[in-house]
Amino acid sequence: MSTTFNAHRNNVSTTLSQAYFGSGGNIYLASGAGASFGSTFPLIFTISAISAYGSPAELTTIFQATGRSTDILTNCTVIEGSTDRNYAVGDRVEMRWTAGQASSIETAVNNLENTVVYTSGTYSNPSWLTALDGSKITTGTIAAARLGTGTASNQYILRGDGTWVYPVGNTTASSNYTALGTDNLLLCNATSAAFTVTLPAASSSNGHELIIMKYDATSNAVTITRQGTDGIIGSGTTGPNTGYSLAAYGKIVRMVAVGANWFITGQN
Repeated sequence: MSTTFNAHRNNVSTTLSQAYFGSGGNIYLASGAGASFGSTFPLIFTISAISAYGSPAELTTIFQATGRSTDILTNCTVIEGSTDRNYAVGDRVEMRWTAGQASSIETAVNNLENTVVYTSGTYSNPSWLTALDGSKITTGTIAAARLGTGTASNQYILRGDGTWVYPVGNTTASSNYTALGTDNLLLCNATSAAFTVTLPAASSSNGHELIIMKYDATSNAVTITRQGTDGIIGSGTTGPNTGYSLAAYGKIVRMVAVGANWFITGQN
């Protein structure tokens, strides 16, 4: 919320046309002087007794007005702890700079400093940035490092989980493993024992391609099995299978999820 400051004007000075007897209310200015106080409110002004005007013994009261009717300042109240007293016709009415006005500006500046401090090219305490609407960013570019984790380069893509990866990232499995929708190339090492790879649900991976390879030289088989009632449609067949086996070194199967099935599109 922005600070509302009182209106300011230069060289505004006139006299009272009617005596003031305390308790605020309306202040009557000399005929024709009202326009110099402007029409922006609230505004601060002072009344000073002409008897000691400009001397160390000057008697002055600080007022705030919230309106003006021609040469009458309306809804006037005494502020800044000044003394409300009686003033006579001819006493000075002026828009002076006051300690309260200076303090309000200093407080606003301090509040800003406590919210955001810019030092040597760095903003500290930018708590207000957490609510920044993305649509407000209309110029410039956002550094790649701010978009995701990992190392960004012209060879990598930004994955949906906020990670920079090579377009065909690889995952290694050496025991029972449930493939993820983000896996592209699954390297299976069955050196220790045979194990099973469970495919992700085809319905939630629609259009996703997964390559699975057995790269150890043992006879331990890697069995690929479906999830739920998904089908594994073998190359050259029309009926769904429930599983597929990679038993030899270097064997590869390429699969694509379509609907409720995984279709084998290539194998060796």
